Amino acid sequence: MHTGLRIKAARIASGLRQKDLALRVDRSVHLIAYIERTGKISATMKKRIYLSLNMNEEEYSESVLPLKNKVLVLEENLLLAKQSLLLMSLQMKALEERIKDHH
Repeated sequence: MHTGLRIKAARIASGLRQKDLALRVDRSVHLIAYIERTGKISATMKKRIYLSLNMNEEEYSESVLPLKNKVLVLEENLLLAKQSLLLMSLQMKALEERIKDHH
């Protein structure tokens, strides 16, 4: 995984949009998108972005980041499951009301 993808993962994990990160490092959204897409970044800009995201090289190394991404996916799946469960619960209540109204 190249540096741009590590930055993107850290940005998303921080709940930031590309625009938010661009404002933090005083650069354009287009540059942030380019960095995330290509991984091409100067050492100075890499340091600025890492500092703005409270990142360090070790934390976002190739060995740790896949685990963090898996956690993010699991958290998203859990949220979707909770939303589905709530929707099904509401549908059940509506059906119960319809059954009561017909008796």
